[in-house]
Order: sequence, then C-alpha cells, then structure tokens
Amino acid sequence: MRITAEYEIRPRKDHRGVDLISDALPFGRLWYAGPDAIGAMRERREIWIGEEKSAVPCPIYVRDRLRPGNAFVGPAVVEQMDATTFVLPGMRARVDAYSNMILEAP
Repeated sequence: MRITAEYEIRPRKDHRGVDLISDALPFGRLWYAGPDAIGAMRERREIWIGEEKSAVPCPIYVRDRLRPGNAFVGPAVVEQMDATTFVLPGMRARVDAYSNMILEAP
C-alpha cells in the first residue's frame, strides 16, 4: 500500500473541534467541529409529520451555523437564506469537510 498524503489532526485551542492539516489540501486547514450540532439549533417547533399523523417536536437548525463534522438524526428542519431542508424521521444528516450537508437514508 502506498501512502499518497499525510494528515495531522490538531485539537483547536478554543476546544471547538480539531484542525485537519495536510499539504495535500489546496486550502490548507479544514475545521472539524465534531458531531454535536447543538450550537446550530435555533429552537424547537411542532412539525406535522403525515406518517406519524401528528405534530412532532423538531429541532430547527440554522444552516450557516452547521460546521464540518456536525451530525444529527431527523426529524429536523434546516433553514437557510434560499432553502429549507426537512430531514425525515430516522434519516441521518451530516456536514462533510467542504460544508456540504449529506443526507443518508436509514
């Protein structure tokens, strides 16, 4: 097996995740916040879910506050300036190193 890149993981001084450092990354450092997305949560609201045939309390996340490494399980709502994303019950949402939100079906 040939190693093509070497990475260094350093804990952040502000204790809000780690930095991923590598010469292979064109932009240098990636900030990895860890899986806890509570800092991105704005509030909880009752959301009607047809399959449940009832309103269910759901966290409402602010998209701009979600950081690489954050993850959560639906039901949830992610609000941003130009879109609203509903994460279905049981679906997993995570933010990758490039700040893309990835939704994974159960």
